[in-house]
Amino acid sequence: MQRRNPRLGLISICGAGGTAAAMIIER
Repeated sequence: MQRRNPRLGLISICGAGGTAAAMIIER
């Protein structure tokens, strides 16, 4: 994991988590 852009890392994690959560909730 890179520490140069912590914001990008958080955004990526939030985006992936949000997408997975949305798919799980839809089911």
